[in-house]
Amino acid sequence: MCIAVAFWWVNHKQTYQQQTSGGYIWSPKAKADGRRNITYDNLTLCRQGDVVFSYAHAKIQQIGLVEAEAVSAPKPPEFGKAGDAWGDDGWLVHINWGMLSQPLVTLNFFELLQPLMPERHSPISTTSGRGNQGVYLAGLSEQLGKLLLKLIEDHADSAVQVLLLTLSEEAIDGFIGTGWVQSDKHCARPRVIPEAPQRIPIRPAV
Repeated sequence: MCIAVAFWWVNHKQTYQQQTSGGYIWSPKAKADGRRNITYDNLTLCRQGDVVFSYAHAKIQQIGLVEAEAVSAPKPPEFGKAGDAWGDDGWLVHINWGMLSQPLVTLNFFELLQPLMPERHSPISTTSGRGNQGVYLAGLSEQLGKLLLKLIEDHADSAVQVLLLTLSEEAIDGFIGTGWVQSDKHCARPRVIPEAPQRIPIRPAV
């Protein structure tokens, strides 16, 4: 069996509390006018072990690991009025979330992050550094994902690697370590997915 992981960034200011306390992310399957939103479709590309950065109120406060692939699900009732603008039919991905010791204010590191942001469907504005309201779940490159982990480690939570290891042990059978270390028989090849990040190999432990 081969495993690869990807990095994702979710913008969920309106429902941050509901989603992180409930252990998931959710989006409608389409915009209110019925048109497609690629950053909603991205939920269907999540795979077990993927890393998700939770962005709300201009900062990353939590980091999580995908527990399973997306399932079709109705809008969570706990959204209340916050979800009034969204349709009822959506995608749900279970996430094992962990709180950082301190939030990472991404605007403070905009000069480092901006050159690595996706050309399309960037989670933050590449001119202002503020969150892009039209982007829900954005795929990140390996370079950007690792930079975010490094910034978190240096400026928000020095034990983020331990946090990810703990989350992986809790949620994902056989997934160990955050240096993309995988036990015995596992190998991986990058998966190139349109509009989503390249998946990163998890190499056998030495």
